[in-house]
Amino acid sequence: MTNPTSASATPPPAPIDQDALWSAWRALADKFTLVRMLTHISFSRAAWGVYGVDVITRLRTTPAAASALRQLADTPEEVLKKLAGLAAVNARRNEAMWRMAALFYVTVPLTLLLAGLEGAPDVVKDFLKDSAPILVGGGVAMTFWLLVYFANQWRARQVEAVVELARIERGLGLDGQAGSP
Repeated sequence: MTNPTSASATPPPAPIDQDALWSAWRALADKFTLVRMLTHISFSRAAWGVYGVDVITRLRTTPAAASALRQLADTPEEVLKKLAGLAAVNARRNEAMWRMAALFYVTVPLTLLLAGLEGAPDVVKDFLKDSAPILVGGGVAMTFWLLVYFANQWRARQVEAVVELARIERGLGLDGQAGSP
């Protein structure tokens, strides 16, 4: 009869200091704010590298990513693994919010417009003529907020990519296993 706790069994990982994990996450996420993105796009030569096939090299040279990689250099592997999980969850949530916003800001107005044109076309046409400045302003505001959601999604994916790069550079691979592709 074999012992279920044989020497080949892997012990459970040690608990991670939650305060340290969340502190590391906040420090990482704070490097990728919307304001920093706008500054980077406007004033950084590395931003122009997104127009080629090798976007990883350019990502590594952006100020936010370079700072994040320096921060992650001393991060213990188990915390880095947890940060990768947090970055993935954060990226999925941002993507879901982007999709929800795009669906809501585009679909609802168009549905109302098309339903109105089907049910009362003259009323809708008069409303569009009389309310053109307000509608244009509303369209500009919706476009602005869609761009904000999109930018947040972009940055969330950058955080995820930087954590993955840190793991790859340590030889951990994408799934945390040494040498994995």
